[in-house]
Amino acid sequence: MKILIAAEDERMVNAIQSERPDDEFEVIDPTQLNKDTAVWEAVRGVDAVIHLGEIVGKIPGHQIDRATRGTYMLLRAAVDAGVRRFVMGSSLAFFNSYPDDIYITEYWRPDPTDDLEQMLPALSEIAAREFAREHALSVSVLRLGCLVDADTVEGAPDVDWLDYRDAAKAFAMAVDRDTSARLNWQRRYAVFHIVGNHPNPRFLLENKRVPGLQPPIGLQPRGFGEGA
Repeated sequence: MKILIAAEDERMVNAIQSERPDDEFEVIDPTQLNKDTAVWEAVRGVDAVIHLGEIVGKIPGHQIDRATRGTYMLLRAAVDAGVRRFVMGSSLAFFNSYPDDIYITEYWRPDPTDDLEQMLPALSEIAAREFAREHALSVSVLRLGCLVDADTVEGAPDVDWLDYRDAAKAFAMAVDRDTSARLNWQRRYAVFHIVGNHPNPRFLLENKRVPGLQPPIGLQPRGFGEGA
């Protein structure tokens, strides 16, 4: 399989590649996603696209453009090129406004503030959902916790910590999900929460719609805190 990764984080790219050693990879810089020629050339001949969904750049206007128009252009080019599998990274940050004493599943409605770290992933998800609705495209959205290195991170663990290698494994596994032939668009589109193994979790993983890809999509994440 040939996989395109839209990513700036080389550590994540290398970790994803190490999970699928038999596949061929191409990488596109997410700062190029709003450039027609670069995006079209990147998707030609690929079987799947992984878009990490990073917020890149320092200028808010550029960040917004890449998360909205850039994501749209990558989805549009993928559909036009006949790609059937699209995996997109998102964030659990847009649940920060909910009280700490409730459990949140994939079926809860995001409640982003105007903070770009919350708003932009939510906008990217809307674009991906609409493409799954309108096209024969399997879209898997991975809402990631806060990426850390479990071997070196210090301090009391937060309930949204996620080791970056587990995030990479989740992306690598989600590539195998292909529901593009399903007539019901709600079967083509799925959201998965990806967090570490915490003794007192806030995020419950209940999306069991996809056999063999049950949360956290078959992955046994590293633990944090007591009992880890």
